[in-house]
Amino acid sequence: VTNIKKIIYEIREQSPRTKIYVESVLPTRLVKNEKTILKLNRDLEQITVFNHQVFINLYDSFLKGKVLNKQYDLEQVKKEDK
Repeated sequence: VTNIKKIIYEIREQSPRTKIYVESVLPTRLVKNEKTILKLNRDLEQITVFNHQVFINLYDSFLKGKVLNKQYDLEQVKKEDK
């Protein structure tokens, strides 16, 4: 998150009229990572909104229920291709 703050600051300093779009981190099939990803996405959204930029939440679009939709799981796609 700190590095993203730095990047936003640098862009705003060098090109103040540039609109910045920050995308959320996508879900994974590893449930143990989800709390970390959700917190990271909240932090990213706060930073983006605070700096008057655009946050795009793609996280929810990749879910089916509360887990990663299998059609977006690369491991699942590899199995189906065999």
